[in-house]
Amino acid sequence: MKRPLIAGFCLAGALAFTGCPTLPQQRTPPTPETVPAEEAPEPGAAVPEETIPTVDDTYDAISLSVRAGRPEDALAAYLEAELASPEEPRTLLLLANLYLIAGALEEADSVLQAILSDDPENVDAVYMRSLVAAATGDRESQRAALERVLELDAGEPRALASLGEIHLADGELEAARQAFSMALEREPTDVVARMGLGNVHLRREEYAAAEEQFTQVIGHDADYAFSYSDRALARALQRKFSGAESDLTEAIRLDPEFPWHYIDRGRVRLEQRRFSDATADFTTAIELDGQSFIGYVLRARAYDAMDQYEPALRDYARAVELRPDYHPAYAPLATLLYMGGRSLEAATWYRKAHQVDTRRLDFALLAALSLKTGGRPADATSWLNQELAQFPRESLYYQMARYYLLPTNDGYMLAEIGRERDDRVKGQMYFYLGAQLELLGRTSTAQASFLEAEDALPPGILERRLASWHLERYRAGDEEGE
Repeated sequence: MKRPLIAGFCLAGALAFTGCPTLPQQRTPPTPETVPAEEAPEPGAAVPEETIPTVDDTYDAISLSVRAGRPEDALAAYLEAELASPEEPRTLLLLANLYLIAGALEEADSVLQAILSDDPENVDAVYMRSLVAAATGDRESQRAALERVLELDAGEPRALASLGEIHLADGELEAARQAFSMALEREPTDVVARMGLGNVHLRREEYAAAEEQFTQVIGHDADYAFSYSDRALARALQRKFSGAESDLTEAIRLDPEFPWHYIDRGRVRLEQRRFSDATADFTTAIELDGQSFIGYVLRARAYDAMDQYEPALRDYARAVELRPDYHPAYAPLATLLYMGGRSLEAATWYRKAHQVDTRRLDFALLAALSLKTGGRPADATSWLNQELAQFPRESLYYQMARYYLLPTNDGYMLAEIGRERDDRVKGQMYFYLGAQLELLGRTSTAQASFLEAEDALPPGILERRLASWHLERYRAGDEEGE
């Protein structure tokens, strides 16, 4: 799954009460038994005063240990702090934070409630309760906790940044902007607020302003991978593809196990028509997460652009296997099946595509054509009779559907197409006419119709592609003349 819109600045292991609204990766909480015996003091043993760590020392030890992925060391550091000052609020906050990082949310909340029972205005504890609520999906409690923080301190940047994230997720862009801006007034280096403001600009299509915000984040912390990936998006949307690619390459260097960095760089390379490089990125993303359907979809597009139809077909098929409701893949999959001689399978997917969007009358005609090509004209007739009511009677699509039902008067259809003023519709109809004429064995006239379609339609139009494919088959001698 791709990261949230703002992947909170906390790297896995950063301490939650230091200012980051987003929870780090959860772990199974360690138990005292997992702490190495030599690190845990014996019960009742006296601890020399000069060896008792301060809370600040313990904070540093825990932060380093959790960042390094050693929760058992973090727990050992906490146990030492507990011996020094077990009831001191900052020490208890360390314990609550360890539970929070470990995913032991009930235990974290219990500690926080104990702190608040003695000190109801402890801002750190109230804020951490908002994190617990966020981790459990309790948006109402999360918002209430954040509002309580702001009652205690109206400019508290962590709470403002977290509230901004909620507004942003709800599409409340102006409220999000205000919250992030207020947080930055108090703490100009707050990365979450700065990232949030950048994402507000992205949503508002203010791409240059978004790029500037992400650049400021990078200036404060050059090792945060998502600031590069978000700046890459802002740059790509301004068609600054070289800069976007450089940013994503840096994001990959910082976080090489995150598949979406490769997917995003592959997209940039697709825009640059560097299909082989794009394929390599999508392949890496699939290797990192084989269940991510979008990697297969995008790699299929890259393969297709390189005329590697079989691997493209396999990738589209895998994508819809993983995500059956991903309808943008239906028509490309159907088209590759049609071009691969698997017309009846193509008909199934064209029909699915039309059923998703009944305004796409071209999919309905392509389904009928595929059925006819696959030797099932009766099924094509049944399908068109079922769908004909959706065709506007004044449209050329309706006339072509009627012709497909009874293809006996191609002269009439040629005249109707000649009178059409919309070049795109005219080109599409030339293709459908040519395809039907080919089925009737009228290959010379079919070729002429395909040439008209190819000439009238711009690249990227489905009927233009299919007309060109049919013409290539004639040129290769795969089609017989009349």
